[in-house]
Amino acid sequence: MLSLSKKYEICGPSVFSVRSFVARFWDWLGSCLNIHFDHSSTLNVLNVLKGSWTKFVSLVLQSAIFHIIDAIRFKRKLAVLRMSKFLISIS
Repeated sequence: MLSLSKKYEICGPSVFSVRSFVARFWDWLGSCLNIHFDHSSTLNVLNVLKGSWTKFVSLVLQSAIFHIIDAIRFKRKLAVLRMSKFLISIS
């Protein structure tokens, strides 16, 4: 777990929280495939891969899921860096 004073967690279950920018990613992918993503945890997101997809669709879906996870983590890391720079500048 990477955190800044354990307040600004950027990995773990909070990555899949129902915050607006995160929910939009999952809603967009779900609308493309006509499914609903339960993005409350990593396992729930990955359970979508157990569907009866063709090999090609399964690989594309897997790539999309990992890309979204990476984009969310990147955005959270930027927020933590900005917060740490702000905290350093005011101290």
